[in-house]
Formats: sequence, structure tokens, C-alpha cells
Amino acid sequence: MEREGAVLWIMGYAGAGKSTFAEKLLALLHKKGRTAVWLDGDLMRKLFNLTGHSKKQRQLAGLKYLNLAKIISSQGVDVIISSIGMQQIFEDEGRMNFPKYYQVLISSNLLDSTIRKNRSFYHNDEMNVMGKDIQPDLLTYDIIVDSKFDSDLKIYLDWCLNLLEYGKVSS
Repeated sequence: MEREGAVLWIMGYAGAGKSTFAEKLLALLHKKGRTAVWLDGDLMRKLFNLTGHSKKQRQLAGLKYLNLAKIISSQGVDVIISSIGMQQIFEDEGRMNFPKYYQVLISSNLLDSTIRKNRSFYHNDEMNVMGKDIQPDLLTYDIIVDSKFDSDLKIYLDWCLNLLEYGKVSS
């Protein structure tokens, strides 16, 4: 049987740069000859017709992402998930159910994310915003990436490659 694929979940606030980072990582993995797919949280919400954003609804959504990742990774494909995450249930399920499960945080604050993506819901009465009225859990991240990652992008991508290849940041 071929190798089990790794699962790398890129977490962070809305607008932090998760999708941008995931897209660049996926391109690099393909360039290096690794078979990988990217499960984008926004697209997955549409696919599974998930509309709510309460803490419980976010948990149900994330568990669906992990279930799909399990099917894909069992076929030897690396899976990148980019979704807010930041809840203990995902870390627990990921580390328990995947031999190679890693978490990356795109570190930002709400003000940075608001400016970066002009997220209007940070300024109004929108409910169930992670970091505003839902507090993220304290998790163990394998890599923490600064949301202003442009100047150090190659370093962060290399760290992710090493995680996927060797299970650690340095080779």
C-alpha cells in the first residue's frame, strides 16, 4: 500500500492570508512532485451547504473537512485545509486520527485582518465572528506564520515542506 498522505491545516482569523498561503504551498508541493489537494474552507462551506457560523456549526463544518481529508489522505495524497479552525476539537481529532497531522497558524489580529481584506463584519453587529465573540482555543501549532509573510514566504513554505516530508520543521 502506498504512503498515507499528510494533513496540514492552515488556521487563522478571516482575512489573515490562509488561502493565499495555501495556494502558494500547493503550487510548491506540485512543483516538488508531491500529490496534494487543497480544501479551501469557503469552498467547502458551499460544497456542504454550510451556512451557520456559531461555535457548534463551525465544529460540525471542521469535522466534515477532516472526514473528507481522511478519505483523501488514505489514498496517499497530502491534504491542505485552509479554514479558521482554532478549536480544540480539530486538534484532538486531527492528532488522534491522522499519523501525519500538522497545524499552521497564520498569526494576525482582527485589526490586521480588517485592514488586509476590508472585512466589514468586524465593524458591525455580525455575530459569531472568531476572535470577536467566539474566542479561539489555545492550540499547539507546528508552525506560526506572521500574516505579513511576504518577505519570509520561502522560509515558511520550506518549514511546511519539511513538516510534510520529515514530520519536523528543520531537515
